Amino acid sequence: MRRVLVAILLWTGCATSEGPIGRRIDIGGRRLHIVCSGKGPRTVVMESGAAVAFYEWWLVQAALRHEMRTCSYDRAGFGWSDPVPARSVAMYISDLHELLRRSGEKPPFVLVGHSMGGSFVQRYYWQYPSEVAGIIAVDAANLESSRVRVPELQKAVIAHRARRTKEMEEWRATDQWPKQDFPSELPRDLHKRLVAASASRNWWEARFAEGALPDHEPAMTAEQRRIHVPLVVIVAQWRKPEGWSDEAIERFRKHWLEGQEEIASRSQRSRIVQTTGGHDIPIEAPNVVVDEIRAMAREVW
Repeated sequence: MRRVLVAILLWTGCATSEGPIGRRIDIGGRRLHIVCSGKGPRTVVMESGAAVAFYEWWLVQAALRHEMRTCSYDRAGFGWSDPVPARSVAMYISDLHELLRRSGEKPPFVLVGHSMGGSFVQRYYWQYPSEVAGIIAVDAANLESSRVRVPELQKAVIAHRARRTKEMEEWRATDQWPKQDFPSELPRDLHKRLVAASASRNWWEARFAEGALPDHEPAMTAEQRRIHVPLVVIVAQWRKPEGWSDEAIERFRKHWLEGQEEIASRSQRSRIVQTTGGHDIPIEAPNVVVDEIRAMAREVW
């Protein structure tokens, strides 16, 4: 952890100037915001979870900035990326491919994805297999195997969507958009800039839209889910949500672990890494991700 903290102190200067944190790259009529650090002939590309932007990877990138090149980015509408009228997972994959091409990053990449982003990086591989050297799925959502959700989770998702739908109606009517919350673990200067930029219609609309992507859960056979590159699956120990019984959280943890094991089964060159922390591993336990990226880079490059 000391090494991570030192790297953060060295890197905080990136967050002190006005404007975007990184670069805004034109991908064909609109621009996406990409944040890269470090040098090297190959690049580690990081995909954030649902409703989250590049900052989710800040601690991981800070720790690796003297060892290899890493990039994170904002999906359309988030942060400093231009919005789109409609979105889908397929669009996101196409956007990322064009962003990497136009920004000059050279494949094959190591792709690292957290939560919903863990599904996205696998779909990037299925679309562009020659561009991917390895995948690290960080407590990834298993959206491809048509598994039925635990009832308590399904109920919580529906309730959250209903609350947010009502809030969005109110915010649209007044065109007043609240500031968002960000992890306290981030450097203070970066945290301040994110909060200042977050009271944005584009950003809130993007977050809301990710709760109802039309191709969120595709129908895929086991053969279609095959992955022929090294795959690391990092698994969290989910904390009990408020109002859940001990039985419910244990049932959910078992269900989630089975989903992670199914993801690992997609590659013959896979392994599972279990952690004791919560779901937000890139923020809560960045060193776990950092260690696996180092190991993956040694293996594939």
